[in-house]
Amino acid sequence: ELEFAALSASTYTNLLLFSGKELAQVEKEMVKYIETITRFNQDIILTQQMIYHHNVLALRGIQEGNSQFTYLTKVHKETFPVNDRINDVSEFFFIYFYLLNFNYLTERNEDALKNSQLIRPYKDYLVSSPYIPLFYFYESLNLLELYSLERTSVRKKYFKCVIRNQKKMKKWALHSPENYSHKYHLVEAEIARVKKQELKAREHYNLAIKLSHENRFIHEEALSYKLYAKFWLGINEDRI
Repeated sequence: ELEFAALSASTYTNLLLFSGKELAQVEKEMVKYIETITRFNQDIILTQQMIYHHNVLALRGIQEGNSQFTYLTKVHKETFPVNDRINDVSEFFFIYFYLLNFNYLTERNEDALKNSQLIRPYKDYLVSSPYIPLFYFYESLNLLELYSLERTSVRKKYFKCVIRNQKKMKKWALHSPENYSHKYHLVEAEIARVKKQELKAREHYNLAIKLSHENRFIHEEALSYKLYAKFWLGINEDRI
């Protein structure tokens, strides 16, 4: 019972982050439950919670992201041998997923690409979790950010991956529009951007902004505004 209580607390604080809660509030909740999980003597779940907490600290700028996650990965490998437990595998997923998230948001796109490749061996262990759509979302956005920098053969590879991801996202958006429709439209906007389809891109950016606002995903609303602004600057427009 203590194990499930600790796992529920850890999952709750992690999902706070991706539901768009303010980072200081998320960190406060995480610290509170770190203390609780420690009292419960649930070391594996505590390791997960520490990964989540380091991610929030990195996003807040309190700790440098890559160095902290490199340290966590090293400690984790020494503490829990690979393939020892399903929980161990999932923790590697979260380390690389948070690195993907952090590096994409801080525009370290080559690093984010490496992180997404490292995630793939572990993603099937979390196939029914809400983190898999988030992985596909950030992977697609990152590939589209790198798209224009690559040669034609690599572009085709990236685009195929994005299209596969979008087929899944479209299905999730159909069944849970509040959670996924704005994500789908933001990636569609970025696809239209790289394909020089300006009117289509503007339509999807506006839908992403509107839907993320309506469903209170304020962090993804902010991301939508950022990418829309970059789109306008990219076509040499400084006024919308």
